[in-house]
Amino acid sequence: MAYDKVQFITYNLDTSAAPAALGEARQNIDARLALLSRALNQAAANTGSPPDESLKVLVTPQQFLGCYSLADAAYALHSVQQLLAAPCWQHWALVISLQAKSESAAPMTLCLVQLGAAVALGQEQIAQYLTAWQGGRDLSAGQRLGQGYLLAKRAGEGLNPATGATFNLAEIQWGLELADDGGQRRAPLPPALPGQPGVQLQLALSCGLDFRPQPLAVLEGGLVCHCDGAGFGSGLWRLENGAASALTGQAPEPVSDAPIELGSPLASLPVSSLYPKGAGKLRAFTPQPLPPAAPAPGQVQTFNWQVSEQAKLDLTLFYDQDGQFLCAQCQAALPGVNLAERPYRLPLTLCIRDSQGQPVVLKLRLQSCNGLQDLAINCNLDLPHFKFSGIAMVFCSTLRGDAPAPITAWKESGFV
Repeated sequence: MAYDKVQFITYNLDTSAAPAALGEARQNIDARLALLSRALNQAAANTGSPPDESLKVLVTPQQFLGCYSLADAAYALHSVQQLLAAPCWQHWALVISLQAKSESAAPMTLCLVQLGAAVALGQEQIAQYLTAWQGGRDLSAGQRLGQGYLLAKRAGEGLNPATGATFNLAEIQWGLELADDGGQRRAPLPPALPGQPGVQLQLALSCGLDFRPQPLAVLEGGLVCHCDGAGFGSGLWRLENGAASALTGQAPEPVSDAPIELGSPLASLPVSSLYPKGAGKLRAFTPQPLPPAAPAPGQVQTFNWQVSEQAKLDLTLFYDQDGQFLCAQCQAALPGVNLAERPYRLPLTLCIRDSQGQPVVLKLRLQSCNGLQDLAINCNLDLPHFKFSGIAMVFCSTLRGDAPAPITAWKESGFV
C-alpha cells in the first residue's frame, strides 16, 4: 500500500565488542533475535499502533546479528522473517544486518530490509541465494525475499552504484549504505541517475562511524536515517534546499537488561553474553511526511547500436540539471551470454565465454578528445561473428543550446 508518513526508530547498542562464546551458532542467533523481539515490542508499546497511512521503520546497527556460516546466515534471515510475520507487525519494517563467511571467499555483509506481516521465505531458498553470491555471482542486483529485500557486500567492495543499493519496497524507493572497514569508514551512496526513480528514504548503517550527512543520495525532501553500533548513536535528516537538516527525536529509552529466557540447554542468558555493553537504547523520531515519488532530475540520451541480428548495445549518457555530463552506461544483449538485462556503468571490462564456449570480450571506457564533441566512448568488442575496435561515439561534456549532437561510428563515416 502507499504510505504518506514514516517514523524511524533506531536501536542503539554496541555491536563492536566480541561476545562470549555461546555454543552453537543457532542458539546465538535465537538469543539475539529474542532481544530484538523485546526491543520491537517495547518500540511498539512506546509509539502506539501506526495508522494505515504511516510506516514505522526499526533500524539496527551494522553487525547486529554477528557472523556465521552460509547455512547459519540463511537460518538467521529466515528467522527474522518469521519474527515479523505476525499480523501485529503490519505497517512496520525492520532493517538488520549480519556477516556470512566461508573458507573459500571473503566474508559478505548482508542487510535485510523486511516488511512486517509477510510470509517468510523458505530457509533452503535463502541458502541458495547466499551460496550463489559467495560463489561469485554479481552482488549488485540484490535479491527480493518475498516482502523483504536483501543486499550483499563483500569485504573491500562497494555496492553497485547503478542499481545494487537502491530498491523499491512498499511503493517506496529506498537506498542502502553500508560502511566499509568493519563498519568504520563511510562509503557514500551516490544519487540516482537522471530519469531513474529518486531515493525517498536512505538508510546508513555503521559500527564505529561518526556519520556526516553529506553527500546524500535522496531527492529534495528525502529522509536519511543513520544508526551506529559503536558509540556514535543515530540521527535523522531531511534534505532541504540541497542541505541536510537534522530532525528531532525522543530521548533514548533503555531496553530491558533482564536475562533472555531460552529453551534447553541455555535456559537463561545474560544480555552481556551477547552484547557486553548491555541491551542498548531505543530512540524514536518524530513521524515525518514521506516525500512524493519522482524521477531524479537531469537529462538522458540513449543510443542503440544494432551490432548484428543477434547483438545490440544500448549506450546511455546522463547529464545533471545544469547539463554537465555525469556518467555513461551500457546495456548489452549478446548471443549466448546472460547479462541479466541490466545496465553497467563505464568503464566496463567483460571477458567471458558464451553458451557455446566461445570467448566474448566487451571493453568500454571514456576518454577525452579534441573538437566540439570533447568526450568519446572507446570500444573493444570481440564476438565470434563481429569485431570492432576504436571510437564508438563522440559527444559533448556540456549540453548547451548550441551543443552539436553526438556522432556514432555506426551511423557516420567519420568524426569531426
